[in-house]
Amino acid sequence: MRFLLLSLMSILVISCAPTKQYTKLSNASTLNPSKATIIVMRTNYFGYAINTDIYEGETLRGRLGPKSFLSWEVDPGTVFLKCDTGKEGYYTIDAKQGKTYYIQQKFLPHLYLSNTDFEVLDQDLGLAMLNKLKSPQMRYSD
Repeated sequence: MRFLLLSLMSILVISCAPTKQYTKLSNASTLNPSKATIIVMRTNYFGYAINTDIYEGETLRGRLGPKSFLSWEVDPGTVFLKCDTGKEGYYTIDAKQGKTYYIQQKFLPHLYLSNTDFEVLDQDLGLAMLNKLKSPQMRYSD
């Protein structure tokens, strides 16, 4: 029984998927007013052992784990987002200068692969959720 309990605890600790960001993290104190800000959040633990690759167009912006976020700035215009967990989810944003987009990445139960989708949140809900999430591990330097 003790061995089983230790094994299960080890699996839980090892399998937690950390969030890694591969582009410059946008910071509220240094936002460029001529750009838009994209914040993609994963607010729950469902699929906690799975990282989701988040793309802007063909550019990998980061790997999103549970209870964390990715944040970056984009030029105004059409922005295509894609998340990949084996099944892909897509979202298109007409990014406006100076605006911040709070986007929740959601997992949907599925038999073999995790389905995933995006949902845009209003600013109040987005900020409230963002304050409860972990910052990503940075894999970027100037």
